[in-house]
Amino acid sequence: MASATSILPEKLHEYPQQDVIDGSTGSSASILDDCLNQNDGVLQLMHRYAGRTFCSPGKRLRLDEESYHPDYMGGTGLDEIWMGCTVPIVTGVIDTRTGKAPYREGESHVLTPGGQVISLQDLILANPESVMGEKTTAFSKALYGDPTWPIVSKKFDNLNPIPHHLHWSKWEVYDINSFDNPGVCPSHYHTTAMGLYPFVSKDDFLACMKRFGQGEYNGVRHLSPHVMMQLDNGFVMPNGVLHSPTDLCTHEVHVTMDEHFLAEDLTLDGQIGAADAFYACREEDYPKDKHENWEYLVEKFDFEANQDPNFVQKNSRPAITAEEFAGDGVDASGLYTVISSVIKRYPFFASPWHLVPRPTLARSAPHFSTPMAEVAG
Repeated sequence: MASATSILPEKLHEYPQQDVIDGSTGSSASILDDCLNQNDGVLQLMHRYAGRTFCSPGKRLRLDEESYHPDYMGGTGLDEIWMGCTVPIVTGVIDTRTGKAPYREGESHVLTPGGQVISLQDLILANPESVMGEKTTAFSKALYGDPTWPIVSKKFDNLNPIPHHLHWSKWEVYDINSFDNPGVCPSHYHTTAMGLYPFVSKDDFLACMKRFGQGEYNGVRHLSPHVMMQLDNGFVMPNGVLHSPTDLCTHEVHVTMDEHFLAEDLTLDGQIGAADAFYACREEDYPKDKHENWEYLVEKFDFEANQDPNFVQKNSRPAITAEEFAGDGVDASGLYTVISSVIKRYPFFASPWHLVPRPTLARSAPHFSTPMAEVAG
C-alpha cells in the first residue's frame, strides 16, 4: 500500500466504515499497482446503491429487507444498483446526516488491499490503459475527451412504473430477465409506456405540458401507447423518446451520464413539481433559463421519433440463445450498444474487475462512524 495517502472527510453512504482516499493527491498510481497486484489484475468494485425520490423499491435487488429504506434518506428507498459508473448520478436524495446529496452517489469505488476505497475514475486517470486496455482507452477519449469507463451497467427495480420521462442525450438498452423477476408469468400485464400516439398533435402535447402541476394530473401517459415487455428479451430506448419503464426489475446499459426530464406530475408514488421536472437536465442539453418554458420544450421535442409507427419493431432486441454461442459464436455485427446520440457498433471489451458482496444497511445510523455494512476485504 502507498505509504502516504490523504483521506477525505466524506464517506460512501453504503460503506461508512471505509475511509475514502483522495485520488487527486498523486498517490493513485501506486494505489492502482497495489490493487492490481493484490488480485492478479482484478479490481474489486463496490456495489453502489441509490434511490429516486419519485420511486418506491420493488425489493428485488437482493438486499436485506431492512436495508431498502435507510433512515438517513428521508423516506426514499433504494431501488437502483450502479456498476462501472464513473460520474456522480442525480437522484434528488438528500442525506439527512449531512444535508447534502450522498457523496459521489452511484459512482464506482475500488476496495484497496488496506480496506480503504478509492474512486474508479481516479484510478483510470492514473493509468487508463492498465485499467481499461488500449482499445477502450482510445474509444473513451474519442467519445468524452478524457479517459473514463464509457458504459454504465445498472439495475433499477420499482414497485410502480417510473414516471414518464425522457433523456435528451442518453440512450439505454434494457434486459428484463427471468432471473431478476422470479415468478413472473410470460403472459403478464407489466407494460412500458413509450412515445406518443400518432394522432397526438403539438397543440395536444403543449396543452398537456401546460397542465403540469396545475391540477390533479397532467395526463401525459394517456397520450402514449403501452407495450407489454417480453421477459428475457432486450429493448433499446433512444434518447428524446418518452418512456415510463415497467414495474419489473430491469438490467440497463447506457452511456456514462445521468440526466433526464420528468414529463409526468403525478404517479402512484406521489406528486412531482414543475421545478423538479427539470432538476436533472444538464445545461448543455436544456438551458436552465428555459425550465418551465413549455413552448420551448414542445419545439425541442422530437415528434418524429416519438410517433414512429415502427418504433417497437425497430428497437426490440430478441435474446441470443446459448446454442447460438456454440462453435464459432455469433456475428458481433448484430450487437448494438448506446453511444452518444446514436447507436454505434463496437466490440465488447472484457471487464477487468469483479464485485464484492452487497452491503447490509442498518435502519439506525446517526453518524458516519456507525458500522452499517460488512464488506469483504
